[in-house]
Amino acid sequence: MEEDRHEVLYIKNRPQTFDEVRGQDLIVQALRGQIIHGRVSHAYLFSGIRGTGKTTVARIFARAINCEHPVHGNPCNVCPTCQAMLRDQSINLTEMNAADQGRVEDIRDLERIISTPPVTGKYRVYIMDETQRMQGFALNAFLKTLEEPPAYVVFILATTERKNLPQTILSRCQNYEFRRLDAATVADQLTVVLEREGRKVDPEGLAYIARLSEGSMRDALTLLDRVLAFSDGAAFSYDQVLAALGNRDLSDYDSLLRYIGDGRADRAVRKCQAILESGIMEAEFAEEFLQYLRDLLMLQTGGDEVKVEATEEQRQAMERTASLVPEKRLIRLMMQFSELYEVLRRQSTGKRALLDEEIVRAALIDEDAQRKELTERVQALEAELRTFRLKEE
Repeated sequence: MEEDRHEVLYIKNRPQTFDEVRGQDLIVQALRGQIIHGRVSHAYLFSGIRGTGKTTVARIFARAINCEHPVHGNPCNVCPTCQAMLRDQSINLTEMNAADQGRVEDIRDLERIISTPPVTGKYRVYIMDETQRMQGFALNAFLKTLEEPPAYVVFILATTERKNLPQTILSRCQNYEFRRLDAATVADQLTVVLEREGRKVDPEGLAYIARLSEGSMRDALTLLDRVLAFSDGAAFSYDQVLAALGNRDLSDYDSLLRYIGDGRADRAVRKCQAILESGIMEAEFAEEFLQYLRDLLMLQTGGDEVKVEATEEQRQAMERTASLVPEKRLIRLMMQFSELYEVLRRQSTGKRALLDEEIVRAALIDEDAQRKELTERVQALEAELRTFRLKEE
């Protein structure tokens, strides 16, 4: 007998109604209002980073406008029309990916298909992911169809790169920008998922997963899946979360920054190597350290009003470090590691050597900067002393 395949968390916990969607309240409110008042448009554009609910909301919307018994703008998910869509067995819902189905031939096929009205339900809905990947000639062919589709057709375009779409597409759609989810929203939803699974993760561990997800609920659930697969235990500590994800505590970056600031290049290189040996790649390391530096700078300039994705204990430690590092030094290091991250992303070999070189350079530059600053202070004091003596004479 074949064993049951594990269903990944982001699929298992995909919202099935608007009520279950997290972090996109204004968009949900607008779409539900259109459904309730019968003002469905012919074309929508959902844009935003990956994993924020664009395709999920599009599917809910497709069911809701065809549902036989909608409830406050939500699909009932039990009528035959909803059930057919949930099982991917309805001709009223077609999902396309412009990366694979964005040729002129595909658009011409689409034009022929949409000429057939729905057998059941009110609308035929076409969800097109990665719309920005549509080829030039296909895009031109698609414009007329998008502008004047049959009354029973609704297009929902989804993209992670709205800026790459021409104005001719934007002007033909209702535009909705899906926001990056804040860490608190992500952590709250992870808590709900864990309750369903009968598992538990320390709040500090959940906050860390939320920070790594960078506002993507799908990424957060994928990371949580990795943590839960780490062992059969019911509860996970913060250290176990770090071990499962192969990432480091913020205290490692705190130590690294202090070594760099003290000009201790040898200790800084060893700390960097220890972080890499935990399983993180060079480019990821540069990106994480850059984010850490950015948070320190925000704490310096914004104080208590600034939000950083860290636990209260971590925030207090970061505030102590931020008070010890000059603002100019942080900015200089951010510029250096921003450039380094871009290089490491493109380079395929020699990454470790390049990273070590930059760590040493950062430490030596800071050491030189300290000497220069000390020299300037001495020179300023000597100038004041000369001025004082002249006045005395």
